[in-house]
Amino acid sequence: MTARLFRKYLNNNQEGFTLIELIVVVVIIGILSALSIPNFIKFINKATEIEGSTQVSNFIKAAQMCYLDYGKLPQNAGELSKCTPVPACQWAAHLKGKEICKTWKQLDLAVDNPSTPQWNSPLGFFNIRMSQKGTNLFIRSIPYFKGTAGTSACFNSITGTITTGTFKTRDSYYSGEKRSVGINTNDDVPELNC
Repeated sequence: MTARLFRKYLNNNQEGFTLIELIVVVVIIGILSALSIPNFIKFINKATEIEGSTQVSNFIKAAQMCYLDYGKLPQNAGELSKCTPVPACQWAAHLKGKEICKTWKQLDLAVDNPSTPQWNSPLGFFNIRMSQKGTNLFIRSIPYFKGTAGTSACFNSITGTITTGTFKTRDSYYSGEKRSVGINTNDDVPELNC
């Protein structure tokens, strides 16, 4: 009798996974996700920082070319756009988040707002600021998000030197769900001496 029952279970080819096997797989996937997500976030932050440093680098080199071509430092986006395109995201990007920069038409500051000394980067992660003190032109990228580094560059028109630096920010421009209105006034990214 037991042989007959034993054969019955052996011949019954059941396919599939047991509940224990499924739970083990879900736990393993959860552990792997928990280990990989922090690294993934670091890569995202680094890619974001590269946008700001690339923008600052391009604009400071263009300002140097403007100085060589026109004999004076550019004062705003309109003057800088004579030497390089100055694309920007809509001004309200800091209120609505970075998605606005993907879906809306980007601004051409040479046409839309040529007298502005500050604008949002094309992807909306940074506020780009231009300022001048004497013979030095400063261009900085001020990040909107915590944990992102900003970049500062200085062009000295007397010596012709360009100095750049990267600075981690202390606080987030956004604090949780509460969003500040206006431009980030934190001076986490200082003007460099050059």
